[in-house]
Amino acid sequence: MNDRRKLLKRLKELARENGLEYKEDRRKGKGSHYLVWVGNKRATIPKRITPALEKAILKQLGLK
Repeated sequence: MNDRRKLLKRLKELARENGLEYKEDRRKGKGSHYLVWVGNKRATIPKRITPALEKAILKQLGLK
């Protein structure tokens, strides 16, 4: 399992590299989930992240 902190850091770096705004909100997600916006796209980030889920999140945010 990958660490959520590592994924959030990677998302922030990818957003910066692509000139996109990065925003995360820990209060709006349910339970231990975070909401993350990259540009105008949004994804929900759970506490536990598998490699397949990480790939799907990147695709959902248009970063890979």
